[in-house]
Amino acid sequence: MISYPALAELLARAGALGEAAEYHGTLCGLCCGMPAAGPGAWLDRALAAADVTHAPKECRAALEAQARDLQATLAGGELEFAPVLPDDERPLAERAVALGRWCEGFLYGLALADAAAMRALKGDAQEALVDFARIARTAVSANSTETDESAYAELVEFVRVGVQLVWEELQRQRGQPH
Repeated sequence: MISYPALAELLARAGALGEAAEYHGTLCGLCCGMPAAGPGAWLDRALAAADVTHAPKECRAALEAQARDLQATLAGGELEFAPVLPDDERPLAERAVALGRWCEGFLYGLALADAAAMRALKGDAQEALVDFARIARTAVSANSTETDESAYAELVEFVRVGVQLVWEELQRQRGQPH
């Protein structure tokens, strides 16, 4: 999986106006919502959402490889997926804002890919999306206390597992093995 700084650098070189966590969330939502379209289609839509009209060939190749890795991770079903977020050395407030942006991007990408399937989700997968929306709009006033760090880690774990759950539920809806 690509690191947050590496993804941010690739996006900057491509001329993206968006932020790396939001871009990765959008890409993940697109992957979940339209898996058959493939990495090239997800990349095109995710870059368009980041206002990139033409990415240099080397950036595009690296971003497309990252998209292929993302799909393989989700399809593997081993719960190895992780959202691309700033490193733990960054201030908690920065990481919390990035997590909110990641969730916002995921919901946007999923709605862009297949809004009908998104609305048709039931049970835990639907609840995960509701919670992602709450995370996306929550105002951040995080301190660097041990309790806040623990709460952040729990939210990241919830998002990680929630994305896998959404992926699997959408695969079931489509009658595809997960």
